[in-house]
Amino acid sequence: MAWANGGATRTTTKEHRRWAKAVLRRDGYRCVDCGYQGTAGKGDVNADHQTPVAFGGTTTLGNGRTRCVPCHKKKTGREAAEGRRRRRQRPAQRHPGIPVD
Repeated sequence: MAWANGGATRTTTKEHRRWAKAVLRRDGYRCVDCGYQGTAGKGDVNADHQTPVAFGGTTTLGNGRTRCVPCHKKKTGREAAEGRRRRRQRPAQRHPGIPVD
């Protein structure tokens, strides 16, 4: 989940790039899901938040995992579906102008 801030996104900050590089190095550029061996600088593997920031995850080394591009896309798709499901399950709120019974 990226956000814009004067043209910059959350993933282009120095802190995020430093975190991503540390995650990739720790995992040896190997996908934790399928075992694909990536190459440094090629862009075939990504640093991913195990628990997404949108669901309360943090950008810490312990919350980072290396995933190849296809596995990362699958996981992101599942997270997006979960986010849509969560939005649909919000309880209905009473209008503030309607008196309570």
